[in-house]
Amino acid sequence: MARSPDLHEWFHPCTVRVTLASGVCGTGFLAAPGYVVTCEHVVREAGSEAITLGWQGQEGFTQAELVRVLPDYDLALLRFSPPEHGDLPWVWLDADLRVGDRLYTFGYPERDYDQG
Repeated sequence: MARSPDLHEWFHPCTVRVTLASGVCGTGFLAAPGYVVTCEHVVREAGSEAITLGWQGQEGFTQAELVRVLPDYDLALLRFSPPEHGDLPWVWLDADLRVGDRLYTFGYPERDYDQG
């Protein structure tokens, strides 16, 4: 029987570090080809600032633009140009999530865990 990957193996490759030119940083996840979902509070002060995505240890992986914010839900959607060399992984979203379900998170807090 093949060993199934743990959640870290599944979600870590889908996680990005979101950094503003001002130094504000936070976490986002690859939600579809060319799209990242992050918290609105991470990009709230972005204005026309560059939004840089770091991925798999590449701090300047790509630049992103703010597409939409939903402040009431603390969500923001970013768009970027995916690399031409292949598909990136993304998190499959599921409508069956319910209050009380067990969840797993992986993030890039501003201090203590630079590598997530």
